Amino acid sequence: MRISEFFRTFAWVSTLQIAGIRIGAATLLWVLLFLIFGRIADLGAFFGMIGTWLIFLTVAVAVAIPASTLARADVPYVGVLALPAWLIVIGDPLVRILWKNRPDLVPVEEFKFFNPPVLGVFITEEETHEAPSRTGTETVVNDEENPIRELLITCNENPSEGLGWISRLDPSLQANPMVMFARFTALRHLALDEVFLGDGALAIGSVTGADLKERMTPEQFSFAEQALIEIAKIESVDPDYVLGLVSDGERFGESMVDDICTVMERRYPGKVQKVLGWTKLIFFGDERLGVLPEVRAEADINQVREAFGQRVRPPKIVLSAMCSDKGVDDKGRGFLDILLMERDFNETSTLGDAQICCLVRVFDDGEVSSSEM
Repeated sequence: MRISEFFRTFAWVSTLQIAGIRIGAATLLWVLLFLIFGRIADLGAFFGMIGTWLIFLTVAVAVAIPASTLARADVPYVGVLALPAWLIVIGDPLVRILWKNRPDLVPVEEFKFFNPPVLGVFITEEETHEAPSRTGTETVVNDEENPIRELLITCNENPSEGLGWISRLDPSLQANPMVMFARFTALRHLALDEVFLGDGALAIGSVTGADLKERMTPEQFSFAEQALIEIAKIESVDPDYVLGLVSDGERFGESMVDDICTVMERRYPGKVQKVLGWTKLIFFGDERLGVLPEVRAEADINQVREAFGQRVRPPKIVLSAMCSDKGVDDKGRGFLDILLMERDFNETSTLGDAQICCLVRVFDDGEVSSSEM
C-alpha cells in the first residue's frame, strides 16, 4: 500500500488520545520504580524525573507513530526508530483498567495487558452518512454496488456469521464507522431479538429493570453492553455518524441505539452515561422520572416526553430526574426545567436528599441548556 494511503486513513485524534493516556500511565510507573529503588533524592528530583520521562516518552512515541506507519507501508529499516517507544508498555495494565471502565477514552477493539508501542486507529475513505436504510428491523444499503452491503445484510439475517466476517477484516476496515455500525447491528439482534420480537415479547418503551432481569440472560446483556461500547467507538471517530443515518425522514440509527440504551440503562442505572458520556432521560423509564403536580397540570404530555428525549451531558452520573417548572423565555420560547439527581429519588425521603446536581432547561425548539447546582 502507498505511504500516502496510510496517512490519509490515519485517525489522528483517536490515535494521539490513546498515545497520550499510555504516556501518562507509563511515566507514572517508571517514576514509581525509580522512587522505590532510591534514585530520587528530593521533591525537586521527583518532579524533574516526571518531566524527563514525559518528554522522553512523548518524543519516542512521536517518532514511533510515523515510523511504524512507514514500516507497514514496506519502507525498509525505518521500524527500528520505534524501538525506544517500547518503554511505554509498562503502563498498559493501568490503561487496560481504564479501557474496561471507560472504553470511549481508549477507542480500540481490545486493549491487552501489553500492546505494541503504537496503536493506530484507521478510517477509510468509504465513510458516508448515507449508507444504511432500514425497513422493520432490517438494515440494508441502498447502493447495491457498495461492498459493505452484503455485510450489513448478513449482520441482520445471521448476526453471528456477520460478527465472524467482521473479525476477519483488516483492522483499518474494522475501524470504518459503517463496519462498526454493522457490528453494532449484529450485537443488537443477538441482545434483543429473542426478548423483544415474537409472541409474548416485551415492549422496550415500557420495560422495567425487573422485567429485564427476569427475561434476559447474562449472555444477552453482554451482547447489549458490547453494542453500547461499539457506539462509543463510532462516536470517538465521528460523533455525528449515528445521527446522520436517516431514511424517509426517520433517524433510524438513533432509534436503534436508543433501544440498546434503554435496555442497559433500565437494568444498570447510569451505565449509558458512563460509556457514552451522554444520556437521554427517557432511558430511565417511568420509575426514575417524575413531574411535579403543578407542572403536570399545565404541561402538554408530548412536550414533556420530547424534553425527556433530548440528549443531555450532566457533569455527574445521574440516576433520576424531576420536571420542576414550565415557562416562556423573553424570546417567546416555551421551556421545561428538569432537575437531575445523582441518586434515585424513590430511595430518598426528599428530592434534596437525592443530591440534585444539575438543572436542564429544554426549549420547545430543541435547544438544551444546563447549569450545575
